[in-house]
Amino acid sequence: MRSTKHRFLAAAAALLPLMAAACSDRAPTAAAPAEPAAEKQSVYSVVDPATGEPRAINVPASALAAPPAPLAVIDPACDPNFETCDISPPPPTDVCTYALRITGVDSLIFGLEPYAVPEAKSTYKTTCAYQVVTGLGARVDANDNVTTLWIEYGTLNPDGTVTGRHVVKTGSDANHDVEAWIGVPDGVDGSITSVIMGQGGTHNLRTLRGAYQTFGIGSNGKPTLQGVDYGLQGGVDPFSSNIDLSWSAYMPSNQVIIGYGFRSAYYKMRTGHAYVGTIN
Repeated sequence: MRSTKHRFLAAAAALLPLMAAACSDRAPTAAAPAEPAAEKQSVYSVVDPATGEPRAINVPASALAAPPAPLAVIDPACDPNFETCDISPPPPTDVCTYALRITGVDSLIFGLEPYAVPEAKSTYKTTCAYQVVTGLGARVDANDNVTTLWIEYGTLNPDGTVTGRHVVKTGSDANHDVEAWIGVPDGVDGSITSVIMGQGGTHNLRTLRGAYQTFGIGSNGKPTLQGVDYGLQGGVDPFSSNIDLSWSAYMPSNQVIIGYGFRSAYYKMRTGHAYVGTIN
């Protein structure tokens, strides 16, 4: 027969783990529910547990709303270097009475296969001027094709403000959700100036980073980029070092990005085109 002392020691030993848990700032490991892998996401994109495909959750509301009028979706087979890429109709409100003229298109190419044809690309032009890029998102499908490209454009005004921001969707599956998105913050008058992309050895766009610059008024009295880069992040793995495309080029202060085009193959973003216009 066990003594009273033995029974007391046994009871005390059983209580010790409970007392330790009560005094700790952390709950016992056994009490914490297991976190599903699909819930371990960035603040920019989430993984759809049904498909395993990322989906950007930081896209602007305008990207999800039905457009008030047909948007200027440029056919991916169209080359923005030629006037055949001029689009119509213009936005519902004609901005030509106050918008700056942004003309000419130069193509800056980059990537492992820079001379390949992008699978999706767009620029946006009103009846008088190209618009500047304020946001960017894309998706790569299971066949390693860029099937969805969303670009947000805005009108650059003579006072350096950027107004009328709206999302143009293109690609063979233009209305699919994008896997990653970056954009100039709301209320900021700026334009995207660089882009970094990575698939992480998958069929998905997992990493999307970039930078934007704000506009100021130059010595010529016209808006100019201010030369200071502000970072942007997107995707389920926004800070990954597994990068396929990285582009940031010095541009004269009177030039701006007016569109992008991309291509993917063999688990990598392999081709990037940046289209540059000149502020007149």
